[in-house]
Amino acid sequence: EQLWAEPIVWAGSRAHSVHRDVPLPVALFDRACWWRDMAVSSLRDSGRGYRIVYSSETAVGVAAAIRAGIAVGVLNRSAIQDDLVMLSTADGFPDLPPSFLVIERREGADPALCAAMSDSLRRAFSRV
Repeated sequence: EQLWAEPIVWAGSRAHSVHRDVPLPVALFDRACWWRDMAVSSLRDSGRGYRIVYSSETAVGVAAAIRAGIAVGVLNRSAIQDDLVMLSTADGFPDLPPSFLVIERREGADPALCAAMSDSLRRAFSRV
């Protein structure tokens, strides 16, 4: 069950121009994240040279590296604030697929427990 969908975008600092550097300095989530895999694959597929200069387990960490001007990175579109800029195909960055927040239920799980948790999650994301 899909609860939320959000565009994922390349982001850069409004105050810095590292998005023009060759190879491109990139800040990404740690190695266990599909956003990282997707970003690296899209850069490889586009033929753009890059180097990973920073890794973080959180979006706050990635955004801090972008704001500091040491790298560009991948963030959800709602995280783009005034000090950040979205980088598009016009800037030489490949389009990225959206991110989906979903509820999955394990077969055989307690139906009452799953229903209660699912209802709570639905209510939380209906306010966003």
